[in-house]
Amino acid sequence: MADTGFTYVSASSRSKKKRKNKPHLAAEVPLSIAIERTRADLCSHTWWNDWSQFINMIVPDLPCRPTHALCLGLGSPSSSPTSRAQLCLLLDLLVRCEIPRGNTSIYDPVFAEEDKETLSSLGLSVSLENKRAKHPCTDPTLVFMPHCPLRLYENILRENWSARTLSGLILVANTFSGYVESIPKRKLQTQAPCLERLASLVISHPVPSFRDDPSAFNNTSIQFAPPASLPSHDDQFWVLPQEPELGEGDGEVV
Repeated sequence: MADTGFTYVSASSRSKKKRKNKPHLAAEVPLSIAIERTRADLCSHTWWNDWSQFINMIVPDLPCRPTHALCLGLGSPSSSPTSRAQLCLLLDLLVRCEIPRGNTSIYDPVFAEEDKETLSSLGLSVSLENKRAKHPCTDPTLVFMPHCPLRLYENILRENWSARTLSGLILVANTFSGYVESIPKRKLQTQAPCLERLASLVISHPVPSFRDDPSAFNNTSIQFAPPASLPSHDDQFWVLPQEPELGEGDGEVV
């Protein structure tokens, strides 16, 4: 195994900000070098010690050992320092959880060709299909979805809505309880019934904040549902209303 402040902002504003068209890296700085520099910066920061202590306590207590990883909504590493920091966190998690890079699927519609080529050269499997996060996870999976829209969290949960599959998901995502606290209950039950029901059952560990780039990991938690916390398969908990219609912006990514 290897070793890498916490301010809240709204998920919607974060996701929109990440997807603005920013200038790409200067041609003389290959993305692979920029990623290495980002990792070096993270490792030299006191935050890396906080992160290492944090994750070393969590990994042994995970309810399952993920064998695969799925990364959605990363943004463009070639145009966003925040995306590069998040990518470095993902790569470190793969090492700590002993997940082969070849078992890691990654997708974002904003990926530039340089992003795709570099991610592939890192051994990650770059997906070409926008499934709007409707990915069935048949194996225990680390789901890395930093600062995605609410609808995408709902989609990944609905697609895996059973005790067997949910107990095999380790989610690195916006803190679910934040939605419960900030969105009226009836509205959340309509927009995201899966997340609304699951939020009180998951164990949530907030990722330490990074002062040099607060937007990289703010409001991000490692979350999972212990099997014992989930209702039996015949419980009404598993009966869902019809999937809501796509609203404006809901199909934005992944």
